[in-house]
Amino acid sequence: MDYQYIKTEKTARYLLCLPDPGIAPVALCMALHGYGDSAKRLTGDLDLLLKSGVALLVPEALSRFYTKGFDGPVGASWMTREDRENEIHDYLTYLDKLKAEVVMRNYSQLPFWVLGFSQGVATAVRWVARGNAGPCNLALWAGTLPPEIKYKEEFSPEKIKKLTYLLGDADKFIAAEKGREQIELLSGAGLNFRFFTYTGEHKIEAKPLAELLSFFK
Repeated sequence: MDYQYIKTEKTARYLLCLPDPGIAPVALCMALHGYGDSAKRLTGDLDLLLKSGVALLVPEALSRFYTKGFDGPVGASWMTREDRENEIHDYLTYLDKLKAEVVMRNYSQLPFWVLGFSQGVATAVRWVARGNAGPCNLALWAGTLPPEIKYKEEFSPEKIKKLTYLLGDADKFIAAEKGREQIELLSGAGLNFRFFTYTGEHKIEAKPLAELLSFFK
C-alpha cells in the first residue's frame, strides 16, 4: 500500500517577547526549541537575552504530544523519521512565513540571530541552509547537525555572519565523541566558527549564554 497526500492548513503558535519599555532592542533572536520542549519553556531559559535588550521570537513546533503517557506536560517536536521530507518542508515553510510576516514587516532594521537548541539545531541548520533565514548570526547549542546539508556550499558568508557551536561537558545526549563529530563536520567544510564548551549538562546555562551574547554583539 502506498500513502497518498493532501495539503491542509495548520495553525501554528509562537511567542514574541520584547525588552522592557524604555530599552530599545539591539537584536532579534529566533530561537528553536528541542524535542518535547515548548516555546514558553525555551523563552524562560533565554531570559538573559531579553534582559540584555535582545527581542525573542520563539516558534513552537507543529506536532505537540503528551510527554509522559496520556496526560500531563505537553511538548512539541519538529519532526520524526516518519515522512521526514514532508515534515522538513512544512517547518521550513512555517519558519519562512514567520520571518516574512513578523521580522521583515516590523523588525527588519535589527540584527537577526537564529539559535537552535537540541532538536532545534537540525531545524535551524536546515532553515539557514535551505530557507530564507539569512543573513544572520547562528548559534547551534547541543544538537546534531543534519548530514544531508552541503555545509561548504550551503553555509555561505552571505547567509551566516557569525557561527558558533555550544556544548556542555556533561551532556548525556551529545557525548564528547559525538560533539567532536559535529565540530569536525564544521571544520571539514572550512567554516569559520567558534566553539564554546562549558561545565554543564544538556540545557541552556547562564554563563555560556552570556558568552554567546558578547560574541554576537
